[in-house]
Amino acid sequence: MQFTNNDFGIMYTGNVHFCITRNYNGSNETMIMLPNGANRDANNYCNWNWNGYQITNARVVSSSDARIKKYITASKEKALPIIDAIPVCQYTYKKGAPECLSEKKVRFGQIAQELYDVYPEAVVHDEDKDEWYIDKMALIDPLIKAVQELSAKVTSLESELKKWKENANAG
Repeated sequence: MQFTNNDFGIMYTGNVHFCITRNYNGSNETMIMLPNGANRDANNYCNWNWNGYQITNARVVSSSDARIKKYITASKEKALPIIDAIPVCQYTYKKGAPECLSEKKVRFGQIAQELYDVYPEAVVHDEDKDEWYIDKMALIDPLIKAVQELSAKVTSLESELKKWKENANAG
């Protein structure tokens, strides 16, 4: 099944009951797959809450097959400055927001328009509706890279501390 940019579609793939896929910039980038269960129908997976991103018995996958990529190299870009620059705020939803988004629950997160200024790759703007969304999947890779950078810093500092202690004990 072929989708046009930013379309969503539901299809049966054989391995799963349903596959919800989003075409983004010409590739089926993100899929939500509901597992294939014997003698089950879609109603068994209906603890869905699209506005609140709740999907039971599902997994979100993103295409990452090496066979469809080229110019693969280790990332030299530093992710920690990107992660450090992402504003995190505390908020509640206004009355009138979708029912699943309680105005009483305090949440932590980002504002799409603010994130766009720092990391536009993680923001989707529906210009027709003038609605802003955050692609949380797009934040995972910079977070992994930032953790790697922090791990390298910790290892380096531990090594320096060990040398410092050895020198202090020797002297």
